Amino acid sequence: MNEIKQRLRTSRNWLSLIDELEAEAEKLEDRKERSRRLYILGQACEELFLRKDKAMVNYQKAFKLFPQDTRPLVRARNIYREMGNLRMVAKLMEFQLKVTTVVEERAKLMQDLAEIYIDLRMADQARAILDDVRSFLPGSKGLEEVRSIVGVDK
Repeated sequence: MNEIKQRLRTSRNWLSLIDELEAEAEKLEDRKERSRRLYILGQACEELFLRKDKAMVNYQKAFKLFPQDTRPLVRARNIYREMGNLRMVAKLMEFQLKVTTVVEERAKLMQDLAEIYIDLRMADQARAILDDVRSFLPGSKGLEEVRSIVGVDK
């Protein structure tokens, strides 16, 4: 991010700078490094340039290149949440669940997804996810509160 800020100071056209930075990132051979650069560029687009549309494109590319790094999904999810697009928030959570292996993180993500499903009036899907969480992590913090909202028996 510091490199981007430095280049901003000397650039006359910020939009062309975004294009330059994207092109530079795309030339990198190492997928993990390219993903990292696109993620940082996404952050810059979101925070410095106030171009969330460009940020979303870079977050999507970053995640596709290196799905083990879920930070781009989290950032994109926050943007969709701000926009009120809960269907996309749920979709990105589903993607994140596919690559998340730590049991506690999966449980928390599944509970959050169940809450989104509740907001989307998809109670059956919420119940199914909460049943899954209960099966592999019965004492998960907050599980019973969310389960009571959707009417799942204890």
